Amino acid sequence: MFMRILNTGDNLISISFFVSLYCGFHFATLNEYYVGSLDLPIFNGVSDGSAVLIAILLITAVLGPGFWTI
Repeated sequence: MFMRILNTGDNLISISFFVSLYCGFHFATLNEYYVGSLDLPIFNGVSDGSAVLIAILLITAVLGPGFWTI
């Protein structure tokens, strides 16, 4: 869905980029599950990545998906 919002297309580079982003969140969740606590530094991919994703979705909601093709 996020690739469609940004109009990146279905190519290997964009798919591998987004998979690598999602792996950080997935592995942090697995670490919390097996260790029992989620110890993250101040700047981390889980919360900062979520904030960036929310900001991009809000920009798309206000300006429309055509904004990303400019």
